Amino acid sequence: MPTNREKHFMLVEVEVDEDQNVLNCTIEAVMTGNQYPIEWRSLKDSEVWRMGWQ
Repeated sequence: MPTNREKHFMLVEVEVDEDQNVLNCTIEAVMTGNQYPIEWRSLKDSEVWRMGWQ
């Protein structure tokens, strides 16, 4: 359920180490511009996230 009209997000920052391992990810809400750190593995959880504008 969307909170504060935050329904659509963009991945705006990915920090990787010298071996290309993901260290940190940040998403940004399209409507509000609020940014949130996120565990990148959770983006693969289809129970929580869906790719695209659905």
